[in-house]
Amino acid sequence: MFKNILILLGFTLAGFGLFRGIDYWVEEKGAGKKDLSFTQQLVDPESYRSEFLDVNDTRTHLIIKVCVQCHDVPTPKAHTAEEWPPVVEKMLTALKEKRRADFTGQMWIIPTTEEREKIIAYLSENAKSNED
Repeated sequence: MFKNILILLGFTLAGFGLFRGIDYWVEEKGAGKKDLSFTQQLVDPESYRSEFLDVNDTRTHLIIKVCVQCHDVPTPKAHTAEEWPPVVEKMLTALKEKRRADFTGQMWIIPTTEEREKIIAYLSENAKSNED
């Protein structure tokens, strides 16, 4: 009984975004028992610095603030400069849909047009080259 309450509490907290950046899953433990496990995804500071060239750049902090609402911090090298604008637009559309469908009371951060342009500019400036 107590384990069921913990599982329910874990999923409730995860649903409210309190475990943002933490992966969770339910694992079968024989005889129909389940175990809720959590793993923290840690970012290596050195790789973080190499991916985000200037951690003092306000655009980096904007990306972190907006993007981690749904997933880990993206690396600019994940896409080319040409690919980033439609990727960002797709993600922001998904974020707006999430906000519309959310009844938990979570405060979703939707960037302004100016902030969106800053995000796209930063990711495009630091994107992988077409030769990579």
